[in-house]
Amino acid sequence: NNITIKILEQEQEIALAKLEQTKDWWAPDLFIGTALHNLTGRAMNGDGGFFTEVNRNNVWLGLDLEARWNIGENIFQTKAANLKTSANQFANTAQKNEVLLQLLDNYYGLLTAQWQYKTLGVLKLEQDTLVKQIQYQADAGVRLQSEALLAQSNFRQLAVAQLKAQKE
Repeated sequence: NNITIKILEQEQEIALAKLEQTKDWWAPDLFIGTALHNLTGRAMNGDGGFFTEVNRNNVWLGLDLEARWNIGENIFQTKAANLKTSANQFANTAQKNEVLLQLLDNYYGLLTAQWQYKTLGVLKLEQDTLVKQIQYQADAGVRLQSEALLAQSNFRQLAVAQLKAQKE
């Protein structure tokens, strides 16, 4: 579902295709047609001297087949393609793990917010009972009115905290 994972999966397929391509150790070059070689000016001879005023034209028409086979280079290319394929697999797995970790972080963040909201609700109920008791005592003259007002302020702060938790 994640676009980054889809991109990495496509890169993995490309790496596998390149790996298959490197397993072909030689592929001949085939040329059919004409070739023209033109040299005008100076040319160096075998002993290092120069021929001046050289005009040479070669025309070639026909079929040419050229095959190169470098075992060492191809072995290393195959090894490099294997390593790139493995690296892409690890990158793909790492990205999937990152997505799963983000998902788990979001899930547990949501659970934490829900528990915080519920806990604040329970505390708010207890605080409401406490506010009523302090208010009765203040009305009876056993406590000061300022204590009742402080308890009501604390109750409202819990209500605000619960609203903030609900918003999150």
